[in-house]
Amino acid sequence: MRISEVVTESYLEEAPAADPVAARIAAAPYGYNPDTGKPNPPPAKAAAPAAKAAPATPAVPVAKAAAPAAKEPIVQATDDMEQRILDRMGKRFGLPPGSSADEVQAAQQAHLDKNDPAAAAQYKKNMANIDAGGAQADNAPVKLAPKPGQPGGAPDPDTEGGMAAAKAGKSPIAIMLAQPTIGKNQAMLDVIAPTLGLPAGSSAADILAADDARNAKAGNKYAKPAAAPATESMDRATDSKGRTQREWLRLVKAKFPDARIQQAKMIDGPIRAILANGKILNWSKAETIVDEEPASRALCTSGKPDSALGASQLSSCKSQGYRSRDGGKSHKIGGERQKVRGKKIKGKKYGGPLPDWS
Repeated sequence: MRISEVVTESYLEEAPAADPVAARIAAAPYGYNPDTGKPNPPPAKAAAPAAKAAPATPAVPVAKAAAPAAKEPIVQATDDMEQRILDRMGKRFGLPPGSSADEVQAAQQAHLDKNDPAAAAQYKKNMANIDAGGAQADNAPVKLAPKPGQPGGAPDPDTEGGMAAAKAGKSPIAIMLAQPTIGKNQAMLDVIAPTLGLPAGSSAADILAADDARNAKAGNKYAKPAAAPATESMDRATDSKGRTQREWLRLVKAKFPDARIQQAKMIDGPIRAILANGKILNWSKAETIVDEEPASRALCTSGKPDSALGASQLSSCKSQGYRSRDGGKSHKIGGERQKVRGKKIKGKKYGGPLPDWS
């Protein structure tokens, strides 16, 4: 046996046994997890401190736009008033508030071009004169064409149709249907049809036929009247001075050709003429006053008390001298002032001394 073998063997025999506690500590230098029994992982390293940020460069302030200079109060008030006028004018042509004068002028020109070529041509001529620096005195007035139904304007179909039907003695329904805005309007026809027992959707011809049948059944109440002599004022209403509508209109137009006429859409309806100076002339039908029949002598001298008579009958009886008066007034009779209470004295209407209102 060699010496090295002996030494090695001797060393192995004399070496102490390994310590289990030390081995466990060496295997888990950071301890064990009591719940799992496994070694704890090494603790995480602390993050390196962040580098200090460089100081921010101060932002350069942006210069604000200069506010517009405030207008003088009188200038601002004038501008506001002009804009209100433009807004009111522009509204007629569907322009929004704040529209400029050029926009309003363009809309007005377009409206005239479409509806009144003669007025549009004069308007363009006037504006061209103004743009060229011409004098305002060189501009001619823009005369608008009369509206339908006005003197000098196109005839009004509704007025003419309704008047013609009325003169022919047609029924109220026929007069309405003679006006195109009613006779050609299905919504209006649907309102009229049920009054004759017809369903909605009936035509004007259906309604007229039903109306004629009803009138015939009632004895032709609206039958065409017999032709009367062609006298302008026959059976036509007059004013307090005895003038018909047509006579009055002829006089007004002859004296005030620029008068604006407004007439109700009805026979013998009121008319008024508006003069250039603002004065208004009117024509209206004079009311007819019918005198009541006087109370009979038999009634007045009957035994009925005053309370049993009507007010007009009692007044007539007193005025005729059949019943005593009960007023507290005094009147001059025969040159002497007398009380009339309890006396039978005739009124002036029947040849007596007392006024009719006493």
